[in-house]
Amino acid sequence: TIAGVNITTSSDSITFSGQVSLTTAGVSINTVSGDITFGDALNGIQALTLTAGAGTISFGGLVGDSQALASLTVVSARDISIGNTMKVTGAVSITGNSGVDIFLGTEGAGLSLTNAELDLITEAGSLAITATGAGASITVNGVTGGGNVHGVTLLTSNVDGVLFVTTASTFNNSLAVVANDVAVNASLGVTGSISFTGNSGVNVIVGTGGVSTNLILSNAELARLTASGGLNVTATGAGATLNVNGVTG
Repeated sequence: TIAGVNITTSSDSITFSGQVSLTTAGVSINTVSGDITFGDALNGIQALTLTAGAGTISFGGLVGDSQALASLTVVSARDISIGNTMKVTGAVSITGNSGVDIFLGTEGAGLSLTNAELDLITEAGSLAITATGAGASITVNGVTGGGNVHGVTLLTSNVDGVLFVTTASTFNNSLAVVANDVAVNASLGVTGSISFTGNSGVNVIVGTGGVSTNLILSNAELARLTASGGLNVTATGAGATLNVNGVTG
C-alpha cells in the first residue's frame, strides 16, 4: 500500500513485485533516471505521478482493474512498457525524456507505444503524449484505434514535428496536434475532429507555399485526412500568421 507519499531515489531503480494499492491522494515516485517497474496489479482512485528520466517505466500487471486510477502522469521516461489493461478515469499524460523521439503504432528507437500497448488502454479520460527537447519528434505509423480514450488525444512536439508516415492510422476519438511542423504522408482517419496548431510564433500555411520553418499542410496532405467532426487549424503566439493559399479540396 502506498498512502499519499513521495518516493524519491538517487537514480536507483524501483520494483514493486507485488500488488500496489494507492490509498490517499497525490502519490509521486521519482527515480531521477532509474527504472520504475510495477510487476503486479496497480489500483486506487488516486492521482499517480511518475518521473524516470532516462529510465523505463513498466506496467506488468493490471492497472485500475478493481479501482481505476484518477489520473496518470509520466513526467519523463526513456521508454514505457504496458503489459496489461489500463483504466484511468481522468487524464493520462506521457512525456518522453528530453531529446527522446516518440513512436506510436509501430515500435521505433525511442519511447514506443505499439498498437498492442495502446489497445491495452481500455479507459482514459484523455491522452496527452509529448516529445520535448531539441530534435525530439513524434512518429505515428499504423495506429489502429489508439485505445479507448473518451476525450481528446493530444500529440505535442515542443520544438520539432509530428509525422504520420508509411501506414494509414486511425483514432477512435478526436485528435489534436501541436508542433513546429506536421507531415501527413499516410492516410489519417479520426472519429471526431482533427486540429493542428503551430507552436507559439510558428506561421501556419494551408494549401501551397511556405518555407521550412512553417507548419505546412499541403493539398496532398489535406487529401489524406478524414474526420467526422471536421478540421481546425490554428496559428498562435506573437506574430504568427495563418495563411490559406490555393486549397483545392
